[in-house]
Amino acid sequence: MLRYLLLVISFCFPAFITTTQAQTLRASAPSVVEVGERFHVQYTINSQDVPEPEWPSFSGFEVLYGPSISRQSSVQIIDGNMSSSSAITYSFILVCNKAGVYNINPASVAFNGKTLSSQALKIRVVGSSAAAQQRQQQASQYDDRQVAANTRASNGRDLFMTANASKVNVFEQEAILITYKVYTLVNINRLEGKLPTLDGFQIQEIPLSREKSFEIEAYKGQRYNTVVWAQYIVYPQKAGDLTIPAITYEATEVRANQAIDPIDAFFNGVSTTEVKRKIVTPKLTIHVSPLPSKPENFCGAVGHFDVSSSISTESVKANDALTVRVRLRGTGNMKLISAPEINFPKDFETYEPKVNDNFSLTKEGLSGVKEFEYLVVPRHKGKFTIPACDFTYFDSQSHTYKTLSTQTFTVNVEKGVAGSASSVDFANQQSVDQIATDIRYIKTGDVHLRQDGGDSMLGSATYWLLYLLALVVASVIAIVGRKRIIDNGNIAKMRGRKANKVAIRRLKNAAKLLANHDAENFYDEVMRALLGYTADKLTIPLAVLNKDNIQSELQGKNVDQDLIDLFIKCLNDCEFARYAPGNPDETMENVYEGAVNAITDMESKINNTIKHRCKVEGRIHNSNDSGMALLLTLLLTLTLSLFGSSLLHAQTKAEADTLYVNEEYSKAAAMYEKILAEQGKSADIYYNLGNCYYKKDNISRAILNYERAHILDPGDDDIIANLAFVRGKTADKVTPPSELFFVTWWHDIVNTMFIDTWLILALSAFILMLVGILVYAFMGSELIRRIGINGAFVALVVCVVALCCAVSQYNQIRNHRFAIITVPALTVKSTPSDGSTDLFVIHDGSKVEILDNSMTDWYEVKLEEGKQGWVDKSSLEVI
Repeated sequence: MLRYLLLVISFCFPAFITTTQAQTLRASAPSVVEVGERFHVQYTINSQDVPEPEWPSFSGFEVLYGPSISRQSSVQIIDGNMSSSSAITYSFILVCNKAGVYNINPASVAFNGKTLSSQALKIRVVGSSAAAQQRQQQASQYDDRQVAANTRASNGRDLFMTANASKVNVFEQEAILITYKVYTLVNINRLEGKLPTLDGFQIQEIPLSREKSFEIEAYKGQRYNTVVWAQYIVYPQKAGDLTIPAITYEATEVRANQAIDPIDAFFNGVSTTEVKRKIVTPKLTIHVSPLPSKPENFCGAVGHFDVSSSISTESVKANDALTVRVRLRGTGNMKLISAPEINFPKDFETYEPKVNDNFSLTKEGLSGVKEFEYLVVPRHKGKFTIPACDFTYFDSQSHTYKTLSTQTFTVNVEKGVAGSASSVDFANQQSVDQIATDIRYIKTGDVHLRQDGGDSMLGSATYWLLYLLALVVASVIAIVGRKRIIDNGNIAKMRGRKANKVAIRRLKNAAKLLANHDAENFYDEVMRALLGYTADKLTIPLAVLNKDNIQSELQGKNVDQDLIDLFIKCLNDCEFARYAPGNPDETMENVYEGAVNAITDMESKINNTIKHRCKVEGRIHNSNDSGMALLLTLLLTLTLSLFGSSLLHAQTKAEADTLYVNEEYSKAAAMYEKILAEQGKSADIYYNLGNCYYKKDNISRAILNYERAHILDPGDDDIIANLAFVRGKTADKVTPPSELFFVTWWHDIVNTMFIDTWLILALSAFILMLVGILVYAFMGSELIRRIGINGAFVALVVCVVALCCAVSQYNQIRNHRFAIITVPALTVKSTPSDGSTDLFVIHDGSKVEILDNSMTDWYEVKLEEGKQGWVDKSSLEVI
């Protein structure tokens, strides 16, 4: 009766029900147990909305079972106030087989921003007696029954999973659908598991809905709730009996307490227990047959396909581009299909085909369209035929090879832009010296080999000593001509040197005024010429200039008194001539003639005095000119010798080239490799070696050597063209991430020349900078001085930029961490272990960046498109 009353009260007065308990985590266990006795350790939290705690290690004990979970809730009425509480209890069954005193550390859980911890437990284990052993046996039987009730075998009939393969007898690269299905009679709320590593398979998981919808299905006379839990498409990569191992899934079963009073269920809730169960799926064995003998034009396609082709235009001008598209439609291993080969006319310049993918994952494999877009440029006028290309694939339905052909196109190439050297009639040309029609021909003639194994002048002490030598030569010349430099820096002396020129320019203006009979301005200009000359020559400020200090300064320059008197007389005549009676023109002519004679004689006398002093002191006035000549001779000779000399020595490779021409590619490759190993490195030899490997159908090693050649000579068009062409032959079409435009510009600038060329340019600019500085220091002409200092600044900028380009390219060569995959197919792992998860498959010729080489047998690598993983070191070769 009381229960029903409480039920009514709970409906009518819900506000009276309060929760007042704070959250706690409490541990309980017996303090004394016997050896071999099974006992319970329980952890109780007075709240149900908490995560599972972190358990102690139970060091010294064996955990037989746990944790099992039980939930409780209750309602109490005290003094008319109603309160509710709930709790969750985790139970472990432990046993200890050795006497002693043991401590169990606290359990902990993070809840509502704080951490709850239980108390530590201390348990004393004593030796067992016969009675204790009997009780232990009885407890063991009871616990075994309890564990059996809470844990069921994974092969039970109430919960299990099946694994089915759509095919068990297939060929290599043929798609197989693997389906994992759940059958259950119990309530499960979680199922966790994953497909293990599959050796010899490429895997793609079919995305399924996260919301699982169970259906009723009869299985062996029993009706089950069933759902497809996971599906995978796998492509076998090798022949033989391949095994898809069993998967262990962990399920969580939710059980309800059926023997509960309805009123207790209302107030306390239905008591449930979560039981973890393991489900093991059956393993599958797939028999994989090797593909029959592969035709010559087989490009790796397995499935069922159709092919079509189109062309952008059939009429084009020479040197204009046109596009040929080959569209592949069907179902199969679309991702691994390489581009069909089209034998374009040898007059057409071809580029690496662009690949456009538009397919989706279905139960039969990848289904959709894969389009190959070929960009070609006809170089000469004429009528050309683009032949049909054959696409051969292995039909997974008939188990035979089938060949499909594209359409043949006829292209009419008209004459291009007037004046273009390429716009000529190809029909009248003779055959060119080119054997291969797909890759460019080898490089013949002598080459420069690096005896130091590839290092540039950047690491050479001789190179930097040349900078020091140029600086020393410039310094010696500057010391020898220091007087001229000091004089050029002395503004007063510079004015003195230019005094005569300034005076003559003013006298010329005075002559024009004389011709125009402008007396007033004439006398003013003559006075400015006389006073300005003396002020500049004698370094006397014009404001304090007078006849007395002019006379005293001229006497100090050892000028004859007669000449001094003549100069003073010219000043006096000029002052009074404008007021003198008589013929004005005749007076102006006399004054002008006297001023010219006075300045001319004065300049000659002062210069003779300066030369005499220099001779007495043992100095030659023109020493600066000879120093300048010495500078130009030494520095320019150094520059020319630097350009004219070569740090590399030529080695002949004519014998290897002859073997290549005679199509003995293996022997030619061996000889090229011998030259590289014994004599040094060369971009041309790496390039020729790449051609040899391409002719031997070894795409990965061809790419490897083209990459090495590209590092040594990044601006070579032949290397770039062959590398792009051979990359188009690889199975993986990786799209590298785009970079910022200014980064691309910088890389283009850096790669326009090789390191040593940049270094020679930098050293030459440094020498020219020194020349410009010395020109500015020694030359008297303002124009020449200005040209010298501006040229020095430009040379400094060129020197710095060239050094930056050289260092950037040097770092690319020395610090590059790239490699080429050399095995046919390589499975990339999630960790450096054979048993780790497969991430993706890459094929021979793919370029990867090495991120971590610290492991003995493994590299961590990254593809150009950003994917990362671990690979075996033996499967690739560092560029």
